[in-house]
Amino acid sequence: MENSSPMSNSPLPAASDVDEVALATAVVLQVDDAYSDDTGGSYIWVQTQRSSGGCSGCHAEGSCGTSTLAKLLNTEKSVPLKVINGTGQVLEVGDVVVLELPESTLMKHTLMAYGVPLVGLFAGGLLMQALMGQSNEIWTILGSLSGMVLGWWGVKAFYRPELPIATKLLS
Repeated sequence: MENSSPMSNSPLPAASDVDEVALATAVVLQVDDAYSDDTGGSYIWVQTQRSSGGCSGCHAEGSCGTSTLAKLLNTEKSVPLKVINGTGQVLEVGDVVVLELPESTLMKHTLMAYGVPLVGLFAGGLLMQALMGQSNEIWTILGSLSGMVLGWWGVKAFYRPELPIATKLLS
């Protein structure tokens, strides 16, 4: 069956075949030459440049829960982040680079950070409720907290996230 749409002869891949990329800019804090991969890349430590609050993605900043939470938790300094230098250039402290991370990888990291402890919370509560009966709520609460902590610990101990890649030198 042949597709007769005008876009069928386009050299671009279909939207479902393309993995969107999350982008951020960062300043190089330190270059670590101890690591070198096949492409000659190295690890670099960067500090991302935060916006003043929230995602700044729309005009609903005043009524957005994400923006409110970001303002509450936003500190003046961000934590240094270890990334792979994929620019093909020797970077120096103070250089500004573009960081890339596929959105599918970002979603996987989010699922591991939030989803696994959440599943542990429910599983621990249900397990203790089944073992101790429904009349003893303290055991259900303790089971829930234990399951959440166990889920968090499991992710922390066994999951190794994929590092972002510095792909472009801006200055």
